[in-house]
Formats: sequence, structure tokens, C-alpha cells
Amino acid sequence: MSNYFKDEAICLRVIDFSETSQVVTLFVRAAGLISLLAKGVRKIPVRSRTPLPEPLDLFSRGQVVFIPPRGSSQLGTLSAWQVFDHHPALRRSLKALYSAQITAEVTLLLLKENDPHPELFDQLRCALEVFPGPDSQRMLLAYLKAALRLAGYQPRLDACCVCSKPVSASPALVFIPSLGGVSCQSCTRDGTAIKITPALTLALDRIGSPKELAQTPALRPAKPQALYDAARLLFAYISTLVERKLRTESLLKSIFNSQKDSSAKSELSSVK
Repeated sequence: MSNYFKDEAICLRVIDFSETSQVVTLFVRAAGLISLLAKGVRKIPVRSRTPLPEPLDLFSRGQVVFIPPRGSSQLGTLSAWQVFDHHPALRRSLKALYSAQITAEVTLLLLKENDPHPELFDQLRCALEVFPGPDSQRMLLAYLKAALRLAGYQPRLDACCVCSKPVSASPALVFIPSLGGVSCQSCTRDGTAIKITPALTLALDRIGSPKELAQTPALRPAKPQALYDAARLLFAYISTLVERKLRTESLLKSIFNSQKDSSAKSELSSVK
């Protein structure tokens, strides 16, 4: 007899498998990432009594009933899907939709399948609800940081990862993706080092989680250029971790309204 599991989930990836079926990757709150075969979901009669009458749209959140995969190379089976929230507001804002696409790719890359991450699930749920709002750029940074921390890759931003000198005591800093942290400019000769101001480093270190930002909104707007610089830094780190360039990296400029300006300087108040 098959063991059915029921839980809350967010749809992160949908791939057509055949003329009638799809393979979906769901972020299940208590089970983590799960890839499931949704049989016959692409050809459901309007008045069918199938348990899958609702579409498996990207970023939709709902209740899933599934049979888990028996091995790491096998697919589980999707038995039922009831949508709680389609997140229609994401489709009405291009920046919000782009932000959701980035969170989906980062989540899929940083987490392993069948590895539970309920706290990150809650953070993703919060971010998807806030993205259509005015503070979506800062919320995206908050989720990227939360995903790295909860996946076990939290970057060190408070002190040099070579000599441990506090960031506030260093006049010039670089971020080293291969070491996962900042370093005094004199402590490294790494060719992949990214120049970063101490002010921006401290500000990025102080950004809270998506749930914290939602509960305590920022008192002042952030500068898009400062946020863009911070997002590129985190993207460089994630790309190093997964050993490839992220497909969604090209979306950053559109999200942050950034026009590359070598004279732009990041201030602490810009991101905090």
C-alpha cells in the first residue's frame, strides 16, 4: 500500500513530460524539494472529477498530496493539488515576477532534494507575498541572504575572513567568492575578489530576513545602485558555490533600475 503525504508546498518548476503529464518540483514545507510526476495533468476535461483540477502554476502555493520517490533517481507521484494562493500580483509587476524567478532558481540550486527546510519555506512564502510591494528590491536581498544562511553557506561580512580584523577597522575591503566572505585588500591576491566598501558590507550584514522586513518595514527607501551592488556580490558568491552562472543574473538590472556607473558609491544608509 502506497504511503501518501499531505503538506503545504510552493511550485518552483514545471516541465512538460509527455502529451498528458508534467514533472513538477515543489518546495514542500516538511520535506524540502520534491520532484513529482503529475500524470494526465495537461489534458483534464473541464468537468472531470480528477483530484488535479487546478493548474500547477509557477510560484503558486497550495496543499499537495503525493507519494514520495523511492530512490534518489526516481520521481514521486503527485496525487492531489489544491491551490491556496496563485500570487496573481506577481503577474502584474515585471519586477516582482523577475524577483520570484530569481528566488526559485536560487532555492533549486542551493538545496538538495528531500532535505527539509521549513524555515526557508516560510521565508520564501513571505517574500513572494511582499515582492509586488514597494520594498521588493530589499526583500530580494533578504531572501538571498536567508537562503545562503539556511543552506549552510552564510557569507562572513562582519570581519576579514583571513585576519579576522573587523570590517569597521578596514579602510578598503574585497569580497572573495571562493572564501565566502570579505577580506582586507592587503590580505588577498585572489583574482576573483570584488571591491566593496566597508559601509555596504556592514549594511548588507544588517539586512534581516524576509519575515523580519515584513514585520518591521524600513524607515527610508534604499538607493537602487547600492542594492544592485549588494545583489551582484551575492550572485557572484552563489555562482561560485554552484560552479556556474545563474540564468536569472540578467534580470538584476531590470529589477534594480541600474545603469552601470563607476562613480556611484554605496552608503550605509542606502541599504540599511
